Amino acid sequence: MSERQTPSRAAWKRFRGNRRAVLATVVLAFAVVAVAAGPWISGQAANAGTDLPFAAPGPGHWFGTDIHGRDLLARVLAGTRISLLVGLVGAGVSVVIGVVWGMGSAYVGGRIDGIMMRCVDVLYALPNIVFVMLAITMLEEHAVRWLGIHAAGLAPAARELLLFACLGAVSWLNMARVVRGQVLVLKECPFVLASRALGASPVQILRRHVLPNIAGIVVVCAALTLPSVILYESFLSFLGLGIRPPDASLGTLIEDGARQLNPLRVRWWLLLGPGGVLATVLLAFQWLGDGLRDALDPRSNPES
Repeated sequence: MSERQTPSRAAWKRFRGNRRAVLATVVLAFAVVAVAAGPWISGQAANAGTDLPFAAPGPGHWFGTDIHGRDLLARVLAGTRISLLVGLVGAGVSVVIGVVWGMGSAYVGGRIDGIMMRCVDVLYALPNIVFVMLAITMLEEHAVRWLGIHAAGLAPAARELLLFACLGAVSWLNMARVVRGQVLVLKECPFVLASRALGASPVQILRRHVLPNIAGIVVVCAALTLPSVILYESFLSFLGLGIRPPDASLGTLIEDGARQLNPLRVRWWLLLGPGGVLATVLLAFQWLGDGLRDALDPRSNPES
């Protein structure tokens, strides 16, 4: 008779059995190592000895060069690093807001719960990307002025900071709804009722009993939110409202490649390189999120 597995070991076993999730993990790990080695690759590209613009992909420059003769692989790695950073920060902001809002709404209940969830419904009705565009356009000048007074060193990065905050602020709605649904069930469980009867405060109950039990679903939601934040950032940068030169993100690189498309000569590598990397990263995060969801769902474990 085999020994019964712990929930964590069973989840790990299910995750390892998901080939797409394992492949996504390998791809994302390789992407992290590659972007970490980006400065070294940039140095090697600089020593390759070519300033030829629009050089096609070859041994010296695997992704070719851009209009200024810069190695496109090095710029794609730098852009991937910024896009991943935006995605991680935006997903982190959405986790904090969504978990706090969803837990508070469900645990308090009653009229407060109704008001808080109606706010979520109203925000759902707004076009998120338009909201972010308007917020960046209207608040950037005020942010630069405020940072210039209180934190002068951050003033040049005002748009990037606004981008982090705005993308996180529009990505927490699904998180709040999922967390609320889980907490509505958990707060009626015997262990929560017993803790409440023993005099534990709401904050103690949420921290000690509720939050550990929803950690798995929060991780899954965060993994599925991250690619949407990256896609939002790429779209905004493509429109010129996100990351600005000389910095580069995958969106700005795709915009540079699209600008070079013309009927006379198609420099395909300028679009294929950053576009292919963006599609691969988004697909890998989607597969990783699906794998985590299947692994952390106890109902998918036949031994449960």
